[in-house]
Amino acid sequence: MTSISRTVLLDADTQQVRDALERPELLSAWLGVWTETGSTNDAGERTATVVTDDGRLRDVLRLPSTSDHSIQWRWTPRDDRSATSEVRIELLERGHQTLLVVHEIALDPAGGGATALSAAPIGSISWMPCLLALGAVIAMSSVALV
Repeated sequence: MTSISRTVLLDADTQQVRDALERPELLSAWLGVWTETGSTNDAGERTATVVTDDGRLRDVLRLPSTSDHSIQWRWTPRDDRSATSEVRIELLERGHQTLLVVHEIALDPAGGGATALSAAPIGSISWMPCLLALGAVIAMSSVALV
């Protein structure tokens, strides 16, 4: 499979959801242990590492945001540098809720564009349990603020 999309309706506004997608301590609570490396390149891309719940260590390149309603990164498993994929998360406001759509697309290791490689390991991370955990993290962080 070369791409995967998953959708979840979260009981939170887009800013709360965006915080959970950008703050390393919140990312660690729903996606895996996320560590910002602190470096930013000339294009405004930040680097991080994450050990996802599937046990894989991935190097992450967080791409500059082009919108308040989307977040993008590229991640590469350290055990398979040819398995780079791009993750794009869209946030769509639905009243007091947010519809979150995550798209993960395998990238061609030679050129960085989308590829039709049938061996691309997209979907090795279980997005639905992660997105359900995201909802719980948001709910817990809202309770903590009260």
